[in-house]
Amino acid sequence: MVPLSVLHRPTILGPPKSPTAVSTDSAPAPPADGSTDEVMEEPPSGSISPIDPPSSDDVPMDQPSPAAEPGSSPPRADPRPTMADVLGQQENLRRDHAEADVARRRVETPKPLVSDIESIERQYAAGGD
Repeated sequence: MVPLSVLHRPTILGPPKSPTAVSTDSAPAPPADGSTDEVMEEPPSGSISPIDPPSSDDVPMDQPSPAAEPGSSPPRADPRPTMADVLGQQENLRRDHAEADVARRRVETPKPLVSDIESIERQYAAGGD
Protein backbone atom coordinates (compact mmCIF):
# COMPACT_ATOMS: atom_id res chain seq x y z
CA MET A 1 0.00 0.00 0.00
CA VAL A 2 1.26 3.47 -0.91
CA PRO A 3 1.36 6.02 1.93
CA LEU A 4 -1.15 8.83 1.55
CA SER A 5 1.55 11.48 1.94
CA VAL A 6 3.22 10.24 -1.25
CA LEU A 7 0.00 10.54 -3.27
CA HIS A 8 -0.87 14.04 -2.13
CA ARG A 9 2.32 16.07 -2.28
CA PRO A 10 1.68 19.80 -2.11
CA THR A 11 2.77 21.75 -5.14
CA ILE A 12 4.90 24.76 -4.33
CA LEU A 13 4.62 27.51 -6.87
CA GLY A 14 7.35 30.03 -7.20
CA PRO A 15 8.90 32.32 -9.77
CA PRO A 16 9.72 30.62 -13.07
CA LYS A 17 13.24 29.26 -13.29
CA SER A 18 15.47 29.25 -16.30
CA PRO A 19 16.73 25.81 -17.42
CA THR A 20 20.34 26.87 -16.80
CA ALA A 21 19.76 28.23 -13.29
CA VAL A 22 21.20 26.30 -10.38
CA SER A 23 18.50 25.00 -8.08
CA THR A 24 18.76 26.16 -4.46
CA ASP A 25 15.69 24.14 -3.43
CA SER A 26 17.54 20.79 -3.50
CA ALA A 27 18.97 19.27 -0.35
CA PRO A 28 22.54 20.33 0.42
CA ALA A 29 25.34 17.85 -0.14
CA PRO A 30 26.69 16.15 3.00
CA PRO A 31 29.89 17.64 4.38
CA ALA A 32 33.16 16.26 3.06
CA ASP A 33 34.46 15.30 6.52
CA GLY A 34 31.77 12.60 6.84
CA SER A 35 29.93 14.09 9.83
CA THR A 36 26.20 13.53 9.95
CA ASP A 37 25.30 16.85 11.56
CA GLU A 38 22.48 18.71 9.91
CA VAL A 39 23.57 21.59 7.75
CA MET A 40 21.28 24.61 7.93
CA GLU A 41 20.55 26.23 4.66
CA GLU A 42 20.96 30.00 4.46
CA PRO A 43 17.99 31.96 3.14
CA PRO A 44 18.45 33.51 -0.30
CA SER A 45 19.99 36.96 -0.26
CA GLY A 46 17.29 38.57 -2.43
CA SER A 47 13.91 39.19 -0.89
CA ILE A 48 10.79 38.10 -2.73
CA SER A 49 7.77 40.28 -2.23
CA PRO A 50 4.37 38.55 -2.51
CA ILE A 51 2.94 41.36 -4.64
CA ASP A 52 4.94 42.83 -7.47
CA PRO A 53 4.71 46.61 -7.74
CA PRO A 54 2.79 47.72 -10.85
CA SER A 55 4.95 48.33 -13.86
CA SER A 56 4.62 51.32 -16.15
CA ASP A 57 2.88 49.11 -18.75
CA ASP A 58 -0.01 48.28 -16.40
CA VAL A 59 -3.16 50.31 -16.96
CA PRO A 60 -5.87 50.42 -14.27
CA MET A 61 -9.13 48.77 -15.31
CA ASP A 62 -11.32 51.69 -14.26
CA GLN A 63 -9.60 54.26 -16.49
CA PRO A 64 -10.17 54.31 -20.26
CA SER A 65 -7.11 53.89 -22.40
CA PRO A 66 -5.74 57.16 -23.81
CA ALA A 67 -5.66 55.77 -27.37
CA ALA A 68 -9.44 55.15 -27.46
CA GLU A 69 -11.56 57.97 -28.79
CA PRO A 70 -14.80 58.62 -26.91
CA GLY A 71 -17.05 58.19 -29.98
CA SER A 72 -15.51 55.03 -31.38
CA SER A 73 -15.87 51.54 -30.03
CA PRO A 74 -12.77 49.40 -29.63
CA PRO A 75 -12.39 46.53 -32.11
CA ARG A 76 -13.92 43.29 -30.92
CA ALA A 77 -11.34 40.64 -30.15
CA ASP A 78 -13.96 37.95 -29.54
CA PRO A 79 -15.22 36.29 -32.75
CA ARG A 80 -18.42 35.13 -31.06
CA PRO A 81 -21.55 37.20 -31.77
CA THR A 82 -22.98 39.42 -29.06
CA MET A 83 -26.46 38.93 -27.66
CA ALA A 84 -27.71 41.84 -29.80
CA ASP A 85 -26.35 40.12 -32.93
CA VAL A 86 -28.03 36.83 -32.05
CA LEU A 87 -31.37 38.48 -31.30
CA GLY A 88 -31.19 40.52 -34.51
CA GLN A 89 -30.55 37.39 -36.57
CA GLN A 90 -33.46 35.60 -34.89
CA GLU A 91 -35.76 38.55 -35.62
CA ASN A 92 -34.74 38.56 -39.30
CA LEU A 93 -35.34 34.81 -39.54
CA ARG A 94 -38.73 35.17 -37.86
CA ARG A 95 -39.76 37.87 -40.34
CA ASP A 96 -38.58 35.79 -43.30
CA HIS A 97 -40.51 32.76 -42.08
CA ALA A 98 -43.61 34.86 -41.39
CA GLU A 99 -43.60 36.21 -44.96
CA ALA A 100 -43.24 32.68 -46.33
CA ASP A 101 -46.08 31.42 -44.11
CA VAL A 102 -48.40 34.21 -45.27
CA ALA A 103 -47.62 33.42 -48.90
CA ARG A 104 -48.31 29.71 -48.31
CA ARG A 105 -51.58 30.29 -46.46
CA ARG A 106 -52.94 32.77 -48.91
CA VAL A 107 -55.66 31.14 -50.99
CA GLU A 108 -56.08 32.71 -54.35
CA THR A 109 -59.66 32.67 -55.43
CA PRO A 110 -60.13 32.11 -59.12
CA LYS A 111 -61.19 35.15 -61.09
CA PRO A 112 -64.75 34.72 -62.29
CA LEU A 113 -65.21 34.52 -65.99
CA VAL A 114 -67.80 36.68 -67.67
CA SER A 115 -69.76 33.58 -68.69
CA ASP A 116 -69.91 32.40 -65.07
CA ILE A 117 -71.21 35.77 -63.88
CA GLU A 118 -73.89 35.81 -66.59
CA SER A 119 -75.04 32.29 -65.70
CA ILE A 120 -75.30 33.22 -62.01
CA GLU A 121 -77.34 36.34 -62.84
CA ARG A 122 -79.72 34.25 -64.96
CA GLN A 123 -80.25 31.78 -62.13
CA TYR A 124 -81.15 34.59 -59.70
CA ALA A 125 -83.43 36.22 -62.29
CA ALA A 126 -85.24 32.92 -62.83
CA GLY A 127 -85.67 32.52 -59.06
CA GLY A 128 -83.48 29.45 -58.75
CA ASP A 129 -81.35 28.85 -55.75
